[in-house]
Amino acid sequence: MKFGHPFVPYPSVILNCCPVGLIPTKELTPHACVAPEEIVSEGVNLARRGAAILHLHARDGEGKPTWSKAVYERLISGIRDKNADVILCVSTSGRLWSDFARRSEVLELTGDVKPDMASLTPASMNFPRHASVNPPDIVRDLLRKMNDAGIKPELEVFDTGMMQLIPSLRR
Repeated sequence: MKFGHPFVPYPSVILNCCPVGLIPTKELTPHACVAPEEIVSEGVNLARRGAAILHLHARDGEGKPTWSKAVYERLISGIRDKNADVILCVSTSGRLWSDFARRSEVLELTGDVKPDMASLTPASMNFPRHASVNPPDIVRDLLRKMNDAGIKPELEVFDTGMMQLIPSLRR
């Protein structure tokens, strides 16, 4: 990883950008990048402008959120083809699907398409239409799978209550 971009001098700032989350659609904003090719293009643009880390949420061919490791493979390879230095972090969100198999599928990628990091949210939280469900056993299993694969966790702490589980993850 090279640091020292003219807009983001190391070590004062590490910019982590998310080209698109789970919710944005073209109906909500025409600027949302929802096709895999758009996500790759926006990710490359963000890295060129100084993002050190890209937090990726995958979208299928219809622009709907997906857990598919095949789509993540397209995103990762597309970005790495144009920028090998940016750190790639994939989502293991419990917001739209809570089962371990779907959430952890992306952690099975290997070789040049293995992500550098993966999100890990240490507690559940409510949103207006959905809950992001993160029971302690799923959090521990996701962390175990990340560790086994050599993928670093990106702890997503949205409030101080989420810090309660973190000490027990060291065991």
